[in-house]
Amino acid sequence: MPPYHHRTLGQLVSSAGMCYINNLSVLKRTRRNQIVMGELKKTGVLLNKQSVDHEFAAIVKMAVTELEESNGLQEHAWDLVGEVQKKYGSWAARLSDSTFLELFYRLIKARNDWKKDPSYPFEAFQQSPLAAQADAFMAIRSFIWLDTDFGFYQVCGGIEPDEDENEQTTGEHMDMKEVGEEIKEMERDQEAKDAMEGPIQEDFDRMELC
Repeated sequence: MPPYHHRTLGQLVSSAGMCYINNLSVLKRTRRNQIVMGELKKTGVLLNKQSVDHEFAAIVKMAVTELEESNGLQEHAWDLVGEVQKKYGSWAARLSDSTFLELFYRLIKARNDWKKDPSYPFEAFQQSPLAAQADAFMAIRSFIWLDTDFGFYQVCGGIEPDEDENEQTTGEHMDMKEVGEEIKEMERDQEAKDAMEGPIQEDFDRMELC
């Protein structure tokens, strides 16, 4: 899938107040950047900075609304992001779960990285509209929460190499819900293990005292 008019996704977002992977990319892999561009175009989004920034800011704003309505009680990031993807529809719904989750993660990370090492412009009104929405998101849920869950998602097989432009991989690929269930099962196993180890450790402590 060739870049439209020789442009890349990284060239279609404003870097004001944001620090993306590089000037050409928003997502890590070139192919995924092209896929996002393709779905934006298919749903009628103009491929320019104003339009693309508006769309990306809108999905983060929807996530903020979801957090506000639930008092920030979502246990895992993929549950929140999956709900946003479903409700937003349009180009977002056409992406695979893993691509949309990575896109959301990269958008918030770009703002978080900028805040670590700010550069001009510093005034909010001069920055990307996405910056303000990302700040609102991180005011409710820290970047660490999102970063940790994204890491879990990768470890559990949620981010797989692309095999075709629709990312419909075969074999071991799992969607966002399946990966979430896998991680929750791991957490339950760990809780059960911790519950068993507590009494055992107490027995050892008593034996040492004797």
